[in-house]
Amino acid sequence: MQRGETEWSAFEWMHTECLPDLIKLACLLPAKEDSLRTVITKYLLAVSGRYGKDYLEHIMLPVFLIAAGDIDSGDFIYFPLSIQSKVRGFRPKTSVAEKIAIICVLPLLLSGILGSPSSRQQLEEYLRKLLIQNTKDGSFSMHHTAEIIDAIRFLCIFEEHHGVIFHILWEMVVSSDTNLKTSAAALLKALVPYVGVKVASTHVLPALITLGSDQNSAVKYASIDALGAVAQHFKSDMVVDKIHIQMDAFLEDGSHEATISVIRALAVAVPHSTDRLREYLLTKIFRLTSAPPTENNVERRRERANVFCEALRALDATDLPASSVRDLLLPSIQNLLKDVDALDPAHKEALEVIGRERSGGTLESIGKAMGAHLGIATSVSSFFGESSLLGKKEGGEQHDPAAASVPPQVGLQTQQENTRFGRIMRGGFGDMLRGKAKGGDEPS
Repeated sequence: MQRGETEWSAFEWMHTECLPDLIKLACLLPAKEDSLRTVITKYLLAVSGRYGKDYLEHIMLPVFLIAAGDIDSGDFIYFPLSIQSKVRGFRPKTSVAEKIAIICVLPLLLSGILGSPSSRQQLEEYLRKLLIQNTKDGSFSMHHTAEIIDAIRFLCIFEEHHGVIFHILWEMVVSSDTNLKTSAAALLKALVPYVGVKVASTHVLPALITLGSDQNSAVKYASIDALGAVAQHFKSDMVVDKIHIQMDAFLEDGSHEATISVIRALAVAVPHSTDRLREYLLTKIFRLTSAPPTENNVERRRERANVFCEALRALDATDLPASSVRDLLLPSIQNLLKDVDALDPAHKEALEVIGRERSGGTLESIGKAMGAHLGIATSVSSFFGESSLLGKKEGGEQHDPAAASVPPQVGLQTQQENTRFGRIMRGGFGDMLRGKAKGGDEPS
């Protein structure tokens, strides 16, 4: 659009009414409401496609820049003087409004305005400004790193922008600035769910391995956290092998912080990871708990024990092979129970329950504990215990024709369901115990 070729009144409704209303709507959306935000993005792209590159660059872009809080980048030369003041009024006026603008409007600016095919070069320049230059010149986004990362996470939903995002990310990874490297690890973690295994292997993992070799501990531990996200979302052998190698390198470091970070990152991935990764984590916990404690600091021993307990409880909720339970899980529990001073009472109780169930194959202990807490002392145990109705039927009453007609698979299926039920109940049971311990009540 050239100035003078079209009457401004034909366009004013869009940038004085429609776009402001869309911005207001966006500011009402939760940060992770990606579906509605995607609809708005597609509408903005359609508008720029219909109105043309000039309208996008000279009208739409300044409106969204000012609404996102970037008051220094907007050019209002093409706006009539009569409406300039109204458009400038979109600027957030408080610190809270500024944060909301970055959370809600910046994703639309990146994906719906700069994400237009005609603005790819501007998108790269603006991302570089947000992620690299803002740590040096005190720009509007300097104190909103987490919000900016989430905005770029949304941009990564659109696969066509992966190239420019990872190009800027690599600049951050190889930078000498520690803050940029830490932000790069956090951004990589946020982007993991939105990339495929090929991008994870060729871009994400090499970047995280590079960050993991950094001498700065904050950068290193941030990369461990991001590797846990990779383990959670990808199950290919190649990716798992690379994670094993990198985690081994961190554990060989031998520091308390590295050990805590590795176990915690892998424990979060346990429910969605592969059997190989679970076996790897269980093996590491067994070896680490088998070694004599080198820490005299009780607080550090407690932190270490808490992380191990949380990981073991996560592993217990999965279908572990019998050999892993016998050779790794139960010995690890026994090792942890030796250092009573380091164990949280709730964790101690949960580990004892896991040990009894996994070694005895019965839910009687769960039933008694739950009954004592809920006032139904016999209901669960009488149903699931060895002497229960279920136990008697599984024991087989030969004279009962109904029992004789049940196929043998039913008993096995019932036992598997009981075990799964116990794991589910134990998860909630641990929370109850932790609540009682914090309240100072004596355990039942």
